[in-house]
Amino acid sequence: MGQEVQSSNGQADSKKADPAQNSEWSLSWQVNASANFLVGEVKGVADATVTPVLNAVEHPIQTVEGIANAVEHPVDTAKAIANGAVDTVKAAANGDPRAFGQVVGTVAAVAYAAENVRPQSYPNAGGGGVNILNTPTTGSRIGLDVHGIPEAGGAVRPHIDITIKKPGIPSGPGSNLVNIKHWPW
Repeated sequence: MGQEVQSSNGQADSKKADPAQNSEWSLSWQVNASANFLVGEVKGVADATVTPVLNAVEHPIQTVEGIANAVEHPVDTAKAIANGAVDTVKAAANGDPRAFGQVVGTVAAVAYAAENVRPQSYPNAGGGGVNILNTPTTGSRIGLDVHGIPEAGGAVRPHIDITIKKPGIPSGPGSNLVNIKHWPW
């Protein structure tokens, strides 16, 4: 049983729409809508996970300035975070795929951080840092540190240590795939 089809002039056309055509259109529309939603979700996850890391690496001075501003103005920072979180959750609840991806990405990042990010003090070197462990392989360490280093004559300097272990070889001689100490010094 077909349906009447409207012609371009708005009048009912005597031809009936074929049900097979309707189901094909419906299927292609559903696939397209699902693909668009997935793309939005993936962009949202990237917004909450990969993009901030890339921005921090590409713009280290602005990153430090932004962190300093957040520390100097904790109340404003907390308000901005709360407002952003509320807006994102509302948008996700209203079906915004990018916002949904941002929520999922944030939850995943928090869960990951709870498991793999550790602050650490270095009493012998006079400083401390934050270690991101087991990323990207077991036994690996990315350290954002501030302590005395030999390359600066023992002066305290912020720096990055990156040790990436070969997959399946978390320790021992020959286990390092990458070993960068005290970058950029």
